[in-house]
Amino acid sequence: MTLKTKLITTISMFFLVVALLITGVYAVTSANVNIGGTISFNATNIYATITGTITGASNSTTLSPLNYSAKTQPSQTELNTWCQNLTFADATIPTVKWTIQIENKSERALYVTLTDNIATLTNATKTLTFDGGSATGEQTIPAKTTKTYTMEIKVTDTNASASIDYNFDFDLRDASVSQNQGGGSASSIDLKYDTTNNYYYVEMGTYNNAPVKWRLVGVDGEHFDGSTAPTSGKGTFILETLIIDNKQAFNASTSDGNDYADSDIRQYLKNDYVSYLNLTNDATYNAIAERSVAEMYTNIGWYTNSQGEKAPNDNLPSIVPMSAPSTYGEIYAIDTTNTESDKLWLMSVEEVYKLVGGGTITNNIVPTSSWSASVTNNLIWNQNNNSSSDYLLRSPEHFDSRRAIRIYSNGACQYDFVSDILGVRPAFNIEF
Repeated sequence: MTLKTKLITTISMFFLVVALLITGVYAVTSANVNIGGTISFNATNIYATITGTITGASNSTTLSPLNYSAKTQPSQTELNTWCQNLTFADATIPTVKWTIQIENKSERALYVTLTDNIATLTNATKTLTFDGGSATGEQTIPAKTTKTYTMEIKVTDTNASASIDYNFDFDLRDASVSQNQGGGSASSIDLKYDTTNNYYYVEMGTYNNAPVKWRLVGVDGEHFDGSTAPTSGKGTFILETLIIDNKQAFNASTSDGNDYADSDIRQYLKNDYVSYLNLTNDATYNAIAERSVAEMYTNIGWYTNSQGEKAPNDNLPSIVPMSAPSTYGEIYAIDTTNTESDKLWLMSVEEVYKLVGGGTITNNIVPTSSWSASVTNNLIWNQNNNSSSDYLLRSPEHFDSRRAIRIYSNGACQYDFVSDILGVRPAFNIEF
């Protein structure tokens, strides 16, 4: 999808030169400076937020953020805040400066080109920068990074008239979009729609010579309701096809603990599972955006307090590693320094509740046991309505290193021993 927003700012300033005449009456002369033009954003399949400030005028201000994702685009009200008439308090030589920050929220790089269409300048100078250096040509904003553009126009003589017509054009594209590609889907994946059950899915891998379905359950970290096919942002898919004979343990023994980074199930998904579903040469599998293991620790936990079962993002540092699981306390041998990344991974309690179940999380609290029927029904993993299976999550039981969390065949969430043999229902991310 390509969205072009036109930001028009007209700046008019009169420098008043006041002289006392012999008659005692003030006479006024003026040097007229007019600054006006356009700023355009051509955004193709990006997941980003653009923020800006204007300085140098008496009404300098912070502009409304412009949010681009699969589900959101800037509103007209937000765009209108960028269209302002700037005024000046005195006759000092003015410098008008736009500072534009582009936050790339995607797991892919974002490419940006700033085109300066100003032909000539009279009685003024301009300076354009990207990240403190040259703004010429296509610039790269790495994944999960913010970079800054500045555009500065300075009037050089307040006693002379100046008329400045600027035209700045920003072209932004996701790394998966080739130059000059334009709109449409950024990814080569074939997104399909199940008209019977009303959900979007992709086919990835094969089992018994049949394609394996993976349901789209989230976009940009939020539950996806399936109403409209996404064209940008990060899509989260979970295995839809139930394979009864593919069951595994989190770890072979309870003495191995419940740290997902070092678990048997994680190694299985990285190796044997790829062969099991014939994924090696699959185009969709090769398009997956890998997820860091360190990031998977975010909101991974499960512990009981007076407020219920909580996914402890900010409390993770209080989880003390154990030298041995003999007392079964907390999380065993947790390794938050792991620098690896995976294509396939198990969901956490929070992710399955929010993305698959469609549940609402308030103040980072996942409800303890009163999950609504609408949530649990979404979590039931069945095939043709005649069979269902428990399946593993990556979240550990906080008070017992021998246990990890599972979703039961009825959609309920509970803990059990890491050595229990359960269904395997991985997930993955793909940038559209």
